[in-house]
Amino acid sequence: MPPFRVNLLPWRQRRRVRDTRRWWLWLLFFSGGLLLALAACRERLDQQRGAMEKTLRTLQQKQLADSAQLREVQRLMAALRQRQAQLQAEEQTRAHNQGYEQLLKQLAQWVPDGLWLTALTVQDGKAHLTGRSHDYADIVHFSSRLETETALTSVRLMQTRQEIMASPEGDVPVLTFHLQADWRVERLSLPDVSDDE
Repeated sequence: MPPFRVNLLPWRQRRRVRDTRRWWLWLLFFSGGLLLALAACRERLDQQRGAMEKTLRTLQQKQLADSAQLREVQRLMAALRQRQAQLQAEEQTRAHNQGYEQLLKQLAQWVPDGLWLTALTVQDGKAHLTGRSHDYADIVHFSSRLETETALTSVRLMQTRQEIMASPEGDVPVLTFHLQADWRVERLSLPDVSDDE
């Protein structure tokens, strides 16, 4: 009997071709799945980027609106500060004017009959009073009354000189005087001002 020979080579070749084809199919499926996953990821990233851009636009619009509101608030605050400064200046002027009025009332009350004032100036907290009198004692008495009865302090007689004043009855000798005093408005007893004024 002749020896029986089996050729296994075609079987192995077919198996190798089939395995190679299977690996190529797996590689093709894996690549396709990977491409689908990458496409899904890209789509997801595009959606997130779109949402983030929309959020960014919303935030930028809100920032612009907030900036406009902030500028308006700053403008109103500046106007309020300016108005408060104006009201404070008006209040100081009113208090100062009331101080002048009160001082003039006090001066009119304490001026002796033989003495009259010709000028009153106030500068840097100092009051300068100039006047005339027929008697030196009236000047001394007036200056002492000023210090005790009015808002003036540290009353000093700066100068006195004798002058001749012309009058219808003839020339009359008078004493011209200059008093200086510290004037502190806060010492005035200002009357209460009602809201109706």
